[in-house]
Amino acid sequence: TVQFCLEVGKLTRESPAEDRAAHNRRLFSAPVDATLVSDGGVSDFGVGVAVRLVRNGQARATVKACKAHYVKYASSFSAEVAGLRAAVEMLEELIKAGSLPPRCTVLIATDSLSSLQTLHSRGPWRTSAICAPIWDVLLRVLPVVEQVRFAFVFGHCDCPWQSVADAEATRLLKGPVGAW
Repeated sequence: TVQFCLEVGKLTRESPAEDRAAHNRRLFSAPVDATLVSDGGVSDFGVGVAVRLVRNGQARATVKACKAHYVKYASSFSAEVAGLRAAVEMLEELIKAGSLPPRCTVLIATDSLSSLQTLHSRGPWRTSAICAPIWDVLLRVLPVVEQVRFAFVFGHCDCPWQSVADAEATRLLKGPVGAW
């Protein structure tokens, strides 16, 4: 199944940091076989995307980091969606490599609530060029996973894995663009 955890209650970016951090801790306390934390950033040089793999509470590494030049006029929204796409592609690669157990539960976390809401929508966005590739990968992996849970985390708030993904995506933006 695919589940979206979009509920943040009354919390906003302006809420006290300790409240936002508590939300993040609750999210990451649920038992899963793997967590993929994605982030995307945009600059005049293109889009930078990074995905961190976390297993057993330990960050393994930045498992996917890339930069694209085809979107010079991209928005931060499209960069965040590119981060989600990189995360589901990494999930598929981990499954193919046998790095995850059969019927696993996976959490994919991002600090972009709007990208998750768009991916979750039932309208034309679901089949749009920006979301369809994500759903294509999900449909391929769903027969072998128990659950893929997408969730929103507050960025820059007691979530070291998100902070590292953010820093890596930002680092990629500091120079001319390479290949995707």
